[in-house]
Amino acid sequence: MAKTKKELNAHRRELYAKNKEQRKLQDKKYYANNRKQILAKKKTYRKKNSKKISVKGKEYLVQNRNKIHFTLKQYYMTHKKQAKERTRIGNLRRYGLTPELYNDMFTLQGGKCLICGTHQSDLSRALHVDHDHITGKVRGLLCYSCNTLLGHAHDNLERLQKAIEYIVKNK
Repeated sequence: MAKTKKELNAHRRELYAKNKEQRKLQDKKYYANNRKQILAKKKTYRKKNSKKISVKGKEYLVQNRNKIHFTLKQYYMTHKKQAKERTRIGNLRRYGLTPELYNDMFTLQGGKCLICGTHQSDLSRALHVDHDHITGKVRGLLCYSCNTLLGHAHDNLERLQKAIEYIVKNK
């Protein structure tokens, strides 16, 4: 007796459900054995279709903006401590530091800003990593005010000297 299309689809779904775990194991095994080829195919596809992927990604972000925002906010609210620590570690990594190196610098400085000497306990924010914008070399830890002072002066010694002279002259 011939089965209808509906019956065949129901039968396929039933087989699919029965063999789901077995297929998962087979897929895992296949991926493990062919990982390099799979990744190479994905890479060439991404290169070939980068504009298409970019457009689709942007469309998804526009269409699901509220959903994405809500999900991120929910995650942040339930994982505040981890999210802040991850952000902190990411910021340190930008300067080639680890939390341990930051803590060592903090201890060497006595927990104080290298310019004004304000202790961390008297500040509302953590000490910032100060670095040379040209070489990228880390110079030390500064409070927010001192770090932005140098940043707004663009580390220009002449400008800073003129600022000192201005203050002295107009005191």
